[in-house]
Amino acid sequence: MFDFKLSIDGQDAQVELTATSRDVLMWEKTTKGASFAKLEADLKIGDLYGVAYRAAVRKGVFAGTLDDFQLKVDMEFEDTKPGSDGDKDPTQPAR
Repeated sequence: MFDFKLSIDGQDAQVELTATSRDVLMWEKTTKGASFAKLEADLKIGDLYGVAYRAAVRKGVFAGTLDDFQLKVDMEFEDTKPGSDGDKDPTQPAR
């Protein structure tokens, strides 16, 4: 669903991971008012940090709280779900 590249303070190498539907589900269950529909409609960096945190904990690449994660991690992300901007053809259709 979302691919992340994490730069964690104190680690030389970037960590690459994919947040799956399980990570989004856990984010929804633990974040008041959160929903996948809202995430899609109004993508906010704080929400992405929440999803990335769930994925990082699940994969064992981060141990700590969400607050720790937000303080110690810089991230790049890509939306990889079907229909995301990465799937659009940049060429114009024929007339």
